[in-house]
Amino acid sequence: MHSAPAAIKRTYTDGYQVGNSLLLQATAQAQHLHRTPTITGNSQKWTLSVWVKRVRNGSYDYFLSLGIDSSASEDYGFHPAYTGEDQIFLTSQLPSLNYRGYSDGEYRDTSDWMHIVIRRDASLATEDEKTQLFVDGQQISIGHDQFLSGTQMMSQLYKHKIGRNAQETASGWSDLYYAEYAFLDDQYLDPTEFGEWNSTYKTVWQPRDLLAGHISFGGQSYYLNFADEEDLGNDVSGLGNHWTSEGITSSNQRTDTPVNKNNTMNVYSVKPPSNSSSWFAKWGGLQHGSTPVLSAWFICLSHMSADRGKF
Repeated sequence: MHSAPAAIKRTYTDGYQVGNSLLLQATAQAQHLHRTPTITGNSQKWTLSVWVKRVRNGSYDYFLSLGIDSSASEDYGFHPAYTGEDQIFLTSQLPSLNYRGYSDGEYRDTSDWMHIVIRRDASLATEDEKTQLFVDGQQISIGHDQFLSGTQMMSQLYKHKIGRNAQETASGWSDLYYAEYAFLDDQYLDPTEFGEWNSTYKTVWQPRDLLAGHISFGGQSYYLNFADEEDLGNDVSGLGNHWTSEGITSSNQRTDTPVNKNNTMNVYSVKPPSNSSSWFAKWGGLQHGSTPVLSAWFICLSHMSADRGKF
């Protein structure tokens, strides 16, 4: 196998430059970050902003989860098959299911980064106003099959997890890249506080510098930029709301970011198709595997082609 050349990437030099991301892989069965607040924040008013890049489809992958067991949990992430496939879902269960929302759209692209913003303000008039979802700066309709009585556990004295589901089941691990991970306690913010359109490539949505002064971090807020390879749960907001790493090493820090997009395997290109059901991408789409191990040949294409350099 040839190593990929440096030319196989897409870099945007306009605007804020994101240096690093965090890669978590489900096959490692341990990799995640966790934190339990010691002081409560506002569970009814908050904003979550995170950039993610998918590795696989048809699976649960979590942006944020909190709680302890099936009687008390909240999960935010990708759902493999709810009313559709690969929807963004939001659930709150305390002690019975009292909130379940899901995106009208499906998100299967493993080639590019996407910006997720979820914001909540229970004081607003309608349920559609109270909880809102944005992808790459655009508001996405949330379908509901339960009455939205509200989230109860955010920023409370429960275990919060990135990369693992709330109930900590055996299959509840994520295969995702994460970047520019920010949570704003007691604030209901627009996605334009976190992202903006590239000045040259007008259709490219890219991160803003969250330490430039336009955002005020307070209470149980935090900001993870994954710049410290020895401490990938380091909160750089200045509040000291750090996260503990489990099963994570410096190799989980990557330079594939929303402004420096590296090449990965295209999970939709597996040939012959008869092998595709047992084939899977791993380690951030840079390696492959199969269950069971295949003796037959197969081909998987990359998302980008080499246009210069050596390989």
